Amino acid sequence: MRAVEAVSLFRELSQDPALHNDMPHTGCFIRARQICRRLEQRGDEAVVLRVSAANQMMTGRVSCLEDDGSYSGHDVNWGFHVAAAASVVNPDGREQLLVFDPALFDGPVSVDSWSRAMCAGGKNLGTENVQKVPYRQGGDRLLADIEKSVGLSTDEAFFAARPDRFAGKKIVRRPSPWQRNYYRIMEAALSHGRG
Repeated sequence: MRAVEAVSLFRELSQDPALHNDMPHTGCFIRARQICRRLEQRGDEAVVLRVSAANQMMTGRVSCLEDDGSYSGHDVNWGFHVAAAASVVNPDGREQLLVFDPALFDGPVSVDSWSRAMCAGGKNLGTENVQKVPYRQGGDRLLADIEKSVGLSTDEAFFAARPDRFAGKKIVRRPSPWQRNYYRIMEAALSHGRG
């Protein structure tokens, strides 16, 4: 897929209420499965990414916009985290695996940026902590095993049974400087019909 299509698809995914992007503390495997299926339906080869730290809880940071206009940070803890990814051709012609994780980011990000957004034992994780499994070559089974281990009956039942730590808060996904530049380039390409 071209970069412009990746940005457009991400915007669509970030607004899909079925993905429960407002609950970043739970359900990553459901989001990953649904996004992988959407990628595959488009004809893109989806990849499941799983990040974990050996026997340690991982922490991610979510920013929320408060009523007074200030931002507050909230830690989100997981034993593991999964997301969907796909190969994207950048405007310069280079191909790159980008992660689609609308619960944590405001656009597609590199595997390195995605893994470094989480930390364990006070250190940011890196790509060496990421397992990459093509969706059609075991990624679907990996997600099914996770769903089985939590006793998933339906996606909605799973989310309904979880406390919503962020109820009433607007989650804000602020991009890194790298992302801001990437989106500026993508927006320029979109406005000029390139991608």
